[in-house]
This record gives sequence, C-alpha cells and structure tokens, in this order.
Amino acid sequence: MFKLRLTAMLAASVLLLSVSCKSAPEKQDDGAKNAQSAQKARDAADRAFMDETGEGIGDEDIPLSMPSNSKGETQDEPEFVYVNEQDEDDAPSISSFDEPSVVFAMADTAQGEQPEWVTSPQKAFAQSQYLSAVGMGKNTVDAENSAIASIGKIIKQNVSSKVVTTEKDAVSSSGFSSSSSTLDEIIETYSVVDALVGVKIHEFWWGDDGYVYALAYLNKSEAALYYSKKISDNENLIQDRLSFAGNRKGTFEAFAAVQKAVRAAEENNQYMDILNAVQPSAYRAKKLSYGSEARVKEAAYETAMTISIDVSVSGTDDSRIANAVMLMLSSYGFKTKPADEINTAPYVIEADVEFMDVPSERNKYVRYVFNAALKEVSSGKILLPYSENKREGHTSASEAQQKALRTLEKSIVENYSQAFVNYLKTSQ
Repeated sequence: MFKLRLTAMLAASVLLLSVSCKSAPEKQDDGAKNAQSAQKARDAADRAFMDETGEGIGDEDIPLSMPSNSKGETQDEPEFVYVNEQDEDDAPSISSFDEPSVVFAMADTAQGEQPEWVTSPQKAFAQSQYLSAVGMGKNTVDAENSAIASIGKIIKQNVSSKVVTTEKDAVSSSGFSSSSSTLDEIIETYSVVDALVGVKIHEFWWGDDGYVYALAYLNKSEAALYYSKKISDNENLIQDRLSFAGNRKGTFEAFAAVQKAVRAAEENNQYMDILNAVQPSAYRAKKLSYGSEARVKEAAYETAMTISIDVSVSGTDDSRIANAVMLMLSSYGFKTKPADEINTAPYVIEADVEFMDVPSERNKYVRYVFNAALKEVSSGKILLPYSENKREGHTSASEAQQKALRTLEKSIVENYSQAFVNYLKTSQ
C-alpha cells in the first residue's frame, strides 16, 4: 500500500552509497563526519524529489538495515550510516520550507534493555505537539511500515464513525501490544498512509524476541500548515475544473474536467482527516468552498448527462449487446440511444460482433470477436478503439453461442466500461 518513490530512491541510493560502509562505524571523529555527510545526502535527495514532484520521499525508499554484532561486523543485510536526530529545539521552523521533510532520520539504534518508548511512545514525544506510534517487524523496513501505519490508525480513530472495527490484542514477549483489525479498517488506514507526508522514524530498537521496533512521529504544527495548503490548492482546482466543465457542456473535455475535480475532492477527504487529527480547531474552522465530495460527484453526473452518445452494433440480430453498451454508458450518466434513431449525437460507438464455430472432437465451441470504436461524428475521428475475443464451449452449438453472448455482455459492463472511462479521464 505504500507508495514507491522510484526517482527519489535512485537519487538517494547514489548519494547514500558514498557514505555507506560494510561495518558499523567507530564512534570517532570520522564516524561523526560520515553521519553529517549522510544527513546532507538524504536532505539533498529529499529536496530533489520534492522539487520534481511536490512530495517527500516515501518509506519504501529507505534501505534494509540491521544492527552490527558484538565484533562490529554487519549481518547479511547491508548497513547504512544513520543519522543522529537533532534536538527538537534546534529543528528548522516550518517557514523555512514549503513542505515538512520526510527524511527518515534515526536518533539511535540499540540492542539491550527495552526503551520506555516501546510501550509508551508519548513519553518520547509530547502529545500536545506530536503524533507518535510504535511499529514492529522482522526488519527495519517492516518496522517502519508498521509504525507509519500506526500513525495512520491514530488519524482514522479521529473519524471512527467511518469504520467498524474489531480488534484482538497480540502481546509479544517484550510487552508490546499490537492489534489485528478488520479488512475495512486496514483499507481505511492505508488510504490515509498513502496521503501522509512528514512522518519521521526517530529510533529503532532490536528486541530479544527477534523483532525490530521503530518509533515514528509527526510534528502536528508542520502537518497542519502543509495539509491546510493542500486542501486550499485542491479547492482552487475543483472550482476551476467545475467552471471549465460548465463552459464546455456536452463534450468529453467537460467530463474529463469534472473527473479531475472528483479525484481532488477525494484527496481532500483524506487531508481533512489528517487535519482533524493534528489540529482539530483548524479542521472545525475549515469550510470547503465546493461543499462536499458528494456534491462534486453529483456535478460530475450532471455533466455526463449533457453528453449524448449513439450506439450502433452490427453482426447480430440479438439486441443484448447493444443494450449492454447503452447500459454501461447510462451508468455514468451519459445520454444514449440506438444510432438509427433521429437526432444524431455528437459521438457514436460503432461496434460489430462475430461468432465463429471452433472445431472440436467433443464439445461445441464458439468464439466471439467484439470490435468497438468511439467516434467523434463531426470529424469522423476514432477516439477510442477497442477489441476483445474469447472462446466458450458447451455440449451443443446453440448453448455455446448463448454462453458466449452472456460472457460478452458481462465483459462490456466490466472491461469495456473501464477502458472507456480510463480514456476519458486521461486523454483530455
């Protein structure tokens, strides 16, 4: 579920390799210099990624790491130099950058006595200023992902009315309690994790139980500023796309515009959930200019209703294929009718279907071939070609053909529908 930031990962890998080593660094001046170099490398990679995409480096960009043994030798996985986290009092203010950094800077990695934060993360980071949570896993990546997911779960608990959960505690030998939740909660939580920016991993601890524990935290004030801006940016985009669609009624350009507005409204739902968790007063004060996601989706449906598409299907006397295409279109709100009726629409889908007997010694087989072309009537331009074929069998030829018809009907509603809407979303 976590986003893989490939560009940033490659940039970070090149920079980090210059400061990585095959054994744990000695606690000497050279080690301190290496740590500083590593931090600069991470910062540079993070800035480069944000300059290009406007987002921070995701959690999967951090390489696997394991603690060194008592002789200072690394284990099977490569170890990279991690950086001591600076004191919070020395951290840069939010005004010094556009987005909170998402570099995973570790204060320490340790084995031995269990730190207090493993069971009480709030004692390491005050609840008034931070969201903090602990995750566990067989390696650092799993522990990081688990900790970040726990931050996401805290956020979703602020909107618990959206999720029905059941939990069963599983307590490890260290005393750390984790929870298994229903699928609905997992989906809700990870959709928030996908929208999270600014989470940092403060520290790892390797327990005697064989698990790695990670402490994650999120600065509330930084996150509130960042997500407030993201919400405002999406508000402007939604208003712009709805206005554009209003001026281009009856066109696919209008439909594509409102689809962008819908996606921005869906993003804002996640951002509002996070804002509610980090700064409830800002959440309560925020009144979305477009009203709600439901209102934007209603506008998208109304826009689709202004678009007319005729449907023509040849090659079969059975009306089920034409009806399936028209049903697919009307489910999105498009106005549709058979192409042979009066008042030709600006768009038409011209399709043909062919059924062919397939020789076989036992059962009877029929292969259907379905071709469809979405055309702009005024120019004759084919906007979206589509084709599929499949073989179906039965003990009789007539039943094999009926089975092929049913399969094609279902495919039109599912596969052709998806191809059609994907084209409209991405081609404008």
